[in-house]
Amino acid sequence: MYSRIIDDLVNASGASVNKIVNLPYPIDNPTPPPATLTQVYPNSLVNMRDQVIDTVGQISTKLPLWMTSKQTDGRVLGFTPAWVICYANPGRSRQIAYYIQSQYAGSLNTVDFKVDRYILNTTLSRNWDTTTQNWTPTPSLTTFDLVLHYEVRGENADSSLSYHEIATIPAGTGGTGYASGNQILVLGSNVGGQDGVNDITITVTDVDTGGAVTIVAVSGTAPVFSLDDTYVGIAGTNITGSGVGATFGFKVASGTATTFDYGSIQFEAPVDMYDPSDRYDKYLVFPKANILV
Repeated sequence: MYSRIIDDLVNASGASVNKIVNLPYPIDNPTPPPATLTQVYPNSLVNMRDQVIDTVGQISTKLPLWMTSKQTDGRVLGFTPAWVICYANPGRSRQIAYYIQSQYAGSLNTVDFKVDRYILNTTLSRNWDTTTQNWTPTPSLTTFDLVLHYEVRGENADSSLSYHEIATIPAGTGGTGYASGNQILVLGSNVGGQDGVNDITITVTDVDTGGAVTIVAVSGTAPVFSLDDTYVGIAGTNITGSGVGATFGFKVASGTATTFDYGSIQFEAPVDMYDPSDRYDKYLVFPKANILV
């Protein structure tokens, strides 16, 4: 439940008085240190909002849910300069409005209060660089369906090493005595995970004449927060077959991310953690020539 603010420094067309007004006659500063004032800084809502945006930067265009929710008459309020009286359960706002009407006869402007400052909640913006207008560090964007998996190190056509789920194993690492179709198990504890949860299953798809593994396919789910971790010289145990001596290199890779709503929705990993502390907050007291200095 809210009451709309009527700003007496903004006209009916929404235009604010200037941020700086030159006085026709100098006046003495009523508070120390002694000084003669020739300019004043009207604290209209428009001026204060523009001053914050000019200095901090427009870091968010999101509105509170009550400004974007449908009202009982079907309207959506949008941005509304207002002071929040209370948050009420659905259906209770009419009852509260009745109490206010009974107590104040609908004239909330009989309630005497003053506002002399903004509170800048820097808990949510302390990593915002006002000079570059970017987050520092840049957050990694992903989707909630991201699945980390293992890829095996192999050689591509130009003999450079790369990682794939199906790869040609570098010469000299394939061991002996293997056959196509054999399977090898690498425990999750050997590749940064848990046994039984992050195990890797290697399927041999091709061998040379001596039974050395040449091509394999791998499958296995890697633990969270392990993207790009690498492991080299890892040996496994045979699930099937009797080959010996093969070693492998692995890298944790991400799956193909799904694009939702034509790219207008983004998900961040890890999950956002909100710190309700006010230890980073700043009070922006006005009137001031420069409220953030």
